[in-house]
Amino acid sequence: LAEAAKARDCGCELLYLDPGWEVAEGATLWDEKRLGTAASLVARLRDDYGLQLGFRSILRCYRDHWERRGWVRHETGTAGPVTQNRLTFWELCLCDPEIWQRKCDRIADIARQGTRFLMIDEMDWRGPCTDPGHGHAVPTTASDHVRAVYALCRELKRRCPELTIECHDPVWPWHTCVYVPTYFQQGFGAQGAYDENWGFEYMWSCLNDLKSGRALALYYYNLACDIPLYLHITMAADNDNCLFFWWAASTVRHLGIGGKYGSDSVFHKNDAAYDPERRFAAYRESLALYRSLKPFFTRGVFHGLDEHMHLHTLPGSAGGVLLLFNVGDGERTLEARIDAAILRMDDGDTRVAGAEARMTGGALCVRKTVLAMSAAVIRIGDAV
Repeated sequence: LAEAAKARDCGCELLYLDPGWEVAEGATLWDEKRLGTAASLVARLRDDYGLQLGFRSILRCYRDHWERRGWVRHETGTAGPVTQNRLTFWELCLCDPEIWQRKCDRIADIARQGTRFLMIDEMDWRGPCTDPGHGHAVPTTASDHVRAVYALCRELKRRCPELTIECHDPVWPWHTCVYVPTYFQQGFGAQGAYDENWGFEYMWSCLNDLKSGRALALYYYNLACDIPLYLHITMAADNDNCLFFWWAASTVRHLGIGGKYGSDSVFHKNDAAYDPERRFAAYRESLALYRSLKPFFTRGVFHGLDEHMHLHTLPGSAGGVLLLFNVGDGERTLEARIDAAILRMDDGDTRVAGAEARMTGGALCVRKTVLAMSAAVIRIGDAV
């Protein structure tokens, strides 16, 4: 509830639960002794905080909770816990129909209590299962596992049609590459298994990712693909100009934020000037502006004028929202030239807020000096 208060105060719309809501991480059993029922938490968040509820579900388990018969048996012939990055977990075989059914039932039992968002995480395939008792082909393939994960998502959407599902790449190592094509079985409604793709883990070192060019992957994804991305970022890794917030707002259609206090030791152990309250206030102000323009970002058309100049237009509206990004160490004057036809604006329409602008030769010319490591949000036409 303390996190819900932060979410409400910052202007968020949904409280997302990562690890911590289960009796054991990976068990997919809601811990009613601590939290009450999921339905009661949904009601309290709605009534007292104006928030919806979302949660995360994983396939591996960080406690010895599931029966041994459901574990993945790798080619070595052994089935048991895996240790990776000093973490120990047990791998479940989702190609086993019994495990698949129990996992699906447990997730659905929670989702149907009024939750609105589900992240499918850590269901990553690490190699074939060779257990003949599971009722699947031996050995399983990556394709077998991927189809089992997407079948799970599809069934959850059938049972809980109001649920939005983001599904991570189901093959390891999803955090350094993409194995499964981003469009595979994706889609809204009955025709798709899931709704959103993961935003490629650009949140831990986000400013370095921007300066180095790695986070340009989000820009080029948007030029190539209309499938919405989801990314949860930490404000503690950003700066007081909210540079990465606006980069994510521009390139990620479903945005999560957090990290007011919890990441201080990771990101700012040597930064005595970091003030979490100042950062939170900056995020609150940015989020209020984002909320006022949200349809342009979430339902609009993304136009890549340049790697660091993004335009968002909305069907049925004249104008749009232009974002100019300066990822350098000194201020820069940036100029954008936008075809008036894209903006659906007349020559006499010069409604622009946040920059110098003039309409000439059938194009809107926008000029803005942007501070170092900052973004400028420029409202045009109906967005003013």
